[in-house]
Amino acid sequence: QAVPDMRRWAVVVSFIAFLVAAVNARDIARSQAKIKEATRPEVLADIKSDSSSIKLSNGLVIDVEKTGNGEEAQAGDKVRVQYSEYIESCDEKEANCKLLLNQKINSGVLDSELGAGQMLKGLEQGIAGMKVGEQRILHVPPALGFGINPPSPLPVNCGLKYKLQLVSVCSPHDSFLKSLMCSLGLS
Repeated sequence: QAVPDMRRWAVVVSFIAFLVAAVNARDIARSQAKIKEATRPEVLADIKSDSSSIKLSNGLVIDVEKTGNGEEAQAGDKVRVQYSEYIESCDEKEANCKLLLNQKINSGVLDSELGAGQMLKGLEQGIAGMKVGEQRILHVPPALGFGINPPSPLPVNCGLKYKLQLVSVCSPHDSFLKSLMCSLGLS
């Protein structure tokens, strides 16, 4: 009787594995669609410009302060970015505008998957194409930032400025050891 019980368990485990694989396939398809949208060819073509200041048609301005020499961040990569965030422009009629204008409102380390929709659109587009060690300043228009739904106490439709340094890039094609080191923040 132990053999039929093991077969039932094997069927149950196989079914659970199938469900997990199906859910993962759906999530992968969604992620790929987000990556495709965030990294359209015309955006990436603009970013590959050799100029130290790049203005995209959507209003995003990228100033390259220092070029990097490491791996290049691409859609699907997990990136670690050191950042400082500032309010660069806002409607002075807004209550907090004068108080917050040109002030650092946030800073730290950002760990995220590039192109997965986990960051503001302006950040994703501004990080794409960076190389490890590179420093950029992004001037993000409201439409690519928080727009009309900013977190409190930020003013509505504020333009943002980010000072960024790309610390690491982890590709989904990396070895198991490198992927593990990336997930632990050691890469």
